[in-house]
Amino acid sequence: MISLSTILSLAASSVTQSDLPFGERMLIGLEVSLIGILTVFVVLIVIWGVLELSRIVFSVSNKPKQPKISESGKAPEADPASEADIVAAITAAIAAYEGTSPSSLRVVRFTRK
Repeated sequence: MISLSTILSLAASSVTQSDLPFGERMLIGLEVSLIGILTVFVVLIVIWGVLELSRIVFSVSNKPKQPKISESGKAPEADPASEADIVAAITAAIAAYEGTSPSSLRVVRFTRK
C-alpha cells in the first residue's frame, strides 16, 4: 500500500497522476475515499456526543409526582367540588372556542389518569 506521505508528496509534486499505473491510481482514490468517509463518521459521532451531553445537562426531570401519603396510608382524594369546577371550566373553554353555548355541550366522560 502507498503511505500517506507518498500520497501527499505525489499531490504536491508537479507529476500528474496519469503517469501512475491504473492500480496505484485506484489505491490512491480508495485511500482518499476512505479518509473522507472516516472523517464524516468521526464528525457525526462528535455531533451525536455533544447532543447527548446537552440532553443530559439540560434535561428537565419528567418524573411523575407521587401524591403525598397521609398517616393513614391512603393517598388524599381530590375534592369533588374542585373536579366539577375543572369540568365546568373546560366546557366553557370549548364552548367559547366553538362559539356555542356551554349548555349545548354534553360531557360524556371525565376520567383522570
